[in-house]
Amino acid sequence: MSGVGSTDNALFTLSGNTLQAVNATTMAAGTYSIRVQVSDGQATYEKVVTLTVADDIAHTFDTTPTITAPTTGRFTLNTDLNERGTVYYVVVPDSASAPSVTQVINGQTATGSVALVSGSQVSSSAPYSQSLTLTGLAAATAYDVYVVARDSAGNATVSVVKLDVTTAVSSTAPTLSATGSNPVFIGGMAGSIDLLSGVSADTRDSGQTFTSLTLTVSNVSDSGEFISVAGNSISLAANGSGTLTGIGSYTVTRVGNTVTLQLNGMNTSNTQFAGLVDGLRYGNSNSNVTAATRDVSLTAVSDSGGSNNTKSLSLTSSVDVLASNSALYVTSGDDTGDDAAFGNSLQEDIDDGGGLSLREALHWANLTPGVDRIVFQTNVRLAEGLLVPTSSMLIDGQSFTLNGGGYSGFQINTSSITLAIQNLTLTNFTTSNNQVTGGVLGIHYGATDINFRLYNVDISGNTDNTWGTGMIDLFNIAQAGISSI
Repeated sequence: MSGVGSTDNALFTLSGNTLQAVNATTMAAGTYSIRVQVSDGQATYEKVVTLTVADDIAHTFDTTPTITAPTTGRFTLNTDLNERGTVYYVVVPDSASAPSVTQVINGQTATGSVALVSGSQVSSSAPYSQSLTLTGLAAATAYDVYVVARDSAGNATVSVVKLDVTTAVSSTAPTLSATGSNPVFIGGMAGSIDLLSGVSADTRDSGQTFTSLTLTVSNVSDSGEFISVAGNSISLAANGSGTLTGIGSYTVTRVGNTVTLQLNGMNTSNTQFAGLVDGLRYGNSNSNVTAATRDVSLTAVSDSGGSNNTKSLSLTSSVDVLASNSALYVTSGDDTGDDAAFGNSLQEDIDDGGGLSLREALHWANLTPGVDRIVFQTNVRLAEGLLVPTSSMLIDGQSFTLNGGGYSGFQINTSSITLAIQNLTLTNFTTSNNQVTGGVLGIHYGATDINFRLYNVDISGNTDNTWGTGMIDLFNIAQAGISSI
């Protein structure tokens, strides 16, 4: 019946002689006004009635509270109430007696003492859910968590909700050790060169894995520079990112000539991670490289621990990038007559005999200051032994063959040089006339710190018929210099 006092009529209905609320659960506590009319068919009677609704319904959780993200000293408590109210919680030792609802509200244990951790949080707007971070706990410890709720009318949950949680074990920072190979890279080298040796990695926490590695490269100047990670060449030329199948992902950040390479998303064991680091390599596909030292530095490593999981590093391998002189092209495969004798100039040797022979190219490489590059354009057969490089050089076979003719091959008598050979077949060498040892390569006893690199080299059909020391003498080769054999 509309009229004065019928403000809340829509919230109620008559069922026979009984006045009922349409939906009592949605009605807030307070006073409501309705207008009622009755009639016997001849006369009517109207009355305005004021009703008082009291909220005495116990507060409830829409979903059972949960605990997530436990770490060494904290965890997250997640709650979801059915209406506006306040969540209360206490944390007590594992297996302690359960406190009452009132004790939880007061922050107490079952004995009335102060709980290890306690608190409350108001949830004032729908959907009345919240996540609370509880802190101040010990690592690797089991706890019982008791939770209750109370609405604005003072109605609390009927009983406490118990949750179990164990904090994470305190983590130890991971370790990574390695020795920089400090290799030499000569412009024109194919592939890439090894950076580190003696690698050891340890998360120092059972069940944890390595997740990330950060390294920097200085003096990046050429568009073809890259770092090889597990056989994947990652360009250092510009900012970029990508995935490494079976490993994770990477990001490249370049500021000036300094590049930061970040490997992320890994899930590798100690052994796997050590292998990954041991396999890091530097390469430069530019034929004309910018000469400068590239410091490749490992700066940080992280594991999967919840805390104390990152270790700063200072592990550097300094790559001596050397630009080479103009290439000396071997156009004659002969090693006799004019091709075995040296003229008064490089051009004279190019013009005589069958062209520039390997022996002539080696002669002029030794005489020319700087680093030289000898490039095969034909197969070569030696007619006598001993090719003696006295300075650092790169010999690129271009998939041709160097036949030793039954003689011994390269003899190194000079200390602190690099000899790199690539894309070449070495065959029919013996140890019969080498001055020291080795059929393909011999090193004089007085020569030290020799860096020797073989890349895509086929050594076959050779014979050790004198010394019994094999085709390559490694006695004086620097450990950092043995790569890609």
